[in-house]
Amino acid sequence: MGVVKRPSKTMSRAARLMKLGAGLTGSYLAYRLQRPFVSSAEGESRRKTLHGRNAKRVRDELSSLAGPVMKVGQALSMQTHLLGEEWVQELSALQMQAPAMHEALMRAQFKSSMGRYPEEMFSSFNPQPFAAASLGQVHWATTRDGEEVAVKIQYPAIREAIESDFRMLRTAGLPVRLSGHLESEMIREAERGILEETDYIREAQNIDYFRTALADLKFMRMPRVYKT
Repeated sequence: MGVVKRPSKTMSRAARLMKLGAGLTGSYLAYRLQRPFVSSAEGESRRKTLHGRNAKRVRDELSSLAGPVMKVGQALSMQTHLLGEEWVQELSALQMQAPAMHEALMRAQFKSSMGRYPEEMFSSFNPQPFAAASLGQVHWATTRDGEEVAVKIQYPAIREAIESDFRMLRTAGLPVRLSGHLESEMIREAERGILEETDYIREAQNIDYFRTALADLKFMRMPRVYKT
């Protein structure tokens, strides 16, 4: 009887992403071969159809893989300056699949960051998030002074997970990049933008800056950052 080592979960996920990348490359190469033989209008129609079909294919695969790579897809859906309309529309559907952290994990993550549990810092804290997105989730709370605030809690090790999944995506997307259908600069820019969104301290500084800079515009309201 032979014994074969079971493939690791990471390797299995990487293989699925490689298969996805190869499939996307094949579809785009087929489109390029057909393009010279159709009219401009027909070519544009086929291009949009192809983008929509491939975007749905990517969305379905990322949804099936779940975990951090799905969060990369959720975050990519907000990169409207990089991705076409068809891609943004499909990947945006992943936003509806953002699972919230288990309460115990949320409390552990909060204490790891703040040094205390939520109930030790607030007079009230709702453990159920009212919003969960690609990088974190948001809870309602009331400060000791009685002010209602929104508390944003980042998923644990999300930055490391994003960096790891982008490494896998670069490998999986190599055929697409070599065929000229995906620019390496686009991947780098997407990763840079998403990683910036994990820097909540910088986000708070930006909010403070715009709150001061736009203070004279009475028709605008900017959130206030509470420092601890």
